[in-house]
Amino acid sequence: MPTEKKESRSSIINAISTPIQLAALIVLVVEGLLAYILTKASNIDSPLYVGLMVGVLVLTIIAVFIIEYKRLKLKESSTIPATGEAESGKKNFTWDVFLAAPLAALSDESFELSLSKMKEIKKILEEDCDFKRVFFAGTNMTTKMDFETADVSIETDVNALKESQNFILIYPEKIVSSVLFEAGIALALGKPSFYFGETDNFPFLMKQANQKFNFVKIQDAESLDKIIAILKKNKKQLFII
Repeated sequence: MPTEKKESRSSIINAISTPIQLAALIVLVVEGLLAYILTKASNIDSPLYVGLMVGVLVLTIIAVFIIEYKRLKLKESSTIPATGEAESGKKNFTWDVFLAAPLAALSDESFELSLSKMKEIKKILEEDCDFKRVFFAGTNMTTKMDFETADVSIETDVNALKESQNFILIYPEKIVSSVLFEAGIALALGKPSFYFGETDNFPFLMKQANQKFNFVKIQDAESLDKIIAILKKNKKQLFII
């Protein structure tokens, strides 16, 4: 019997994982205790104990509300900065750069050439621009068949984007691509963002982003070759905000 009671207590304790669950347990225990006392109390003391039960319930609800509100605000502030603010540079990031470029939307003919030039850009970022850890989804790709399924790909990319200190978008031509989605996430997270491409090809809000947010820069370039030349010439100076 004692063993069974210990196991029961352990299972109850393990089941408590949120302030709301803890509050519910406290209310049940306190009200159970007060209800027991109430059965032993005289008619004169009964209103006092009823008032205590109600008071404990109200105070517990208020306390839980405050704790939960502060917990959610702390969680929100640790992941998403206020609009218009750059993400804190003090965080330890897995990647120095998240490198984004449209690949899946390209034709089979242009895919391999663009992929080759993107790998060259990645190498320049690592060797000339001092970004030692560059995440690029196409690093291990050779053909379009190497793309992961959509659900795996979005999970991998979003997690890598969260864990990257900077966001670099290579967008040499106007094309419907998920990289625009990634650019939006980077902006919302306050990542220092650098867009390389012909300015007129960017959607209206992206063209205005560098005027509103001081952690966004646009480098006008009409082709991958031009972007490569700009990177080789200016190196890390391009990424000073």
